Amino acid sequence: MKRLGLGLVAGVVLGAFAAPASADTITAIELSSYYGGAGLNGDWSNEIGGSSIITAPTNGNQGTGITFADWSGNYVAVPSTTMNSGSNTLTIDNFSPIALTAGASVQSLWNEGWGLTPNSADNNAAVLIGFTNSAGDSATYGLQSGQTIRDYNNGSYYNTFSGSNTTTALGDVTAQNWWNNGSQRLDEQSFVLPSSWAGTSLTGFTIDVVGAGNGPGNDGVAMLSAVNVADPPASVPEPASLTLLAAGVIGLGAARRRRG
Repeated sequence: MKRLGLGLVAGVVLGAFAAPASADTITAIELSSYYGGAGLNGDWSNEIGGSSIITAPTNGNQGTGITFADWSGNYVAVPSTTMNSGSNTLTIDNFSPIALTAGASVQSLWNEGWGLTPNSADNNAAVLIGFTNSAGDSATYGLQSGQTIRDYNNGSYYNTFSGSNTTTALGDVTAQNWWNNGSQRLDEQSFVLPSSWAGTSLTGFTIDVVGAGNGPGNDGVAMLSAVNVADPPASVPEPASLTLLAAGVIGLGAARRRRG
C-alpha cells in the first residue's frame, strides 16, 4: 500500500478542520435624525395598533435569526405622490461609511401604511431604494407590494406577500415576516449588494416612493423601522482547527522518521 505524502495528509487535515467565522459583522444604521417626514411624526404609538409594535423587539425575531439593535418604536416615513405633492424621496447618509466585502447585504424592516399601488413605469415597484458606495457606484432595488412589502396592519390593502419580487429587474431582494401579533406585523427585507463592491464602503441610500396611495384621500406611505448592514467575514480557520492541524502534521513527521 502506498503511504500518503505529508502534503496530501496536511491538506486533508486542513479541509477537515478549517471552518469559516461563525457570524456576520452587523452594523446598525442610526435613523433617529430621519424619523417622521412630510408631516408624519413617525411614532408607532400614533398608528392603529402601534402600541403593540413598540414592544416588537422583545417579542420579535420570530425564527428569522435577525435582530435590530437600534429599535426605538419610531419609523422613517416617506409618502406616496398621491399623499404629498412635494418630495417623495429621502436620502439617508448621516452615518459613517461602512466597509464592505463580497456577499455583504442590507437588512431592514419595511412596511406600508394604507397601501401603495405598484407603478408600471418602474417595473411594478412601489418603493425604489438606491444604495451608493465610496467609489461612486450605485445599485437600485425595488419593493413590490404583495411581493416584498405589505401593509403593517392586517386590515385593508396588501396583507400577504410572496417573499421575492416577481420582476427580476428589481434586484436580489427577499422578504420574510420578522414579527406579528396577528393584527400588526413588521417584515424584514434583505438586499444583496453587488459583489464588485467588495473593498468599498456603503455611504448612503435614497428612498423613492413611486407607488400611489390607496387609503383615504389616496394616502400611502413607506415605513422604515430599522436597518443593518450584514457583512460576512472572510473564511478563515478557527484557532482550534489550526492547533489540530499543527499537531497532525508534527505527528505525521515523527511517524515517518520512525519508519525511515
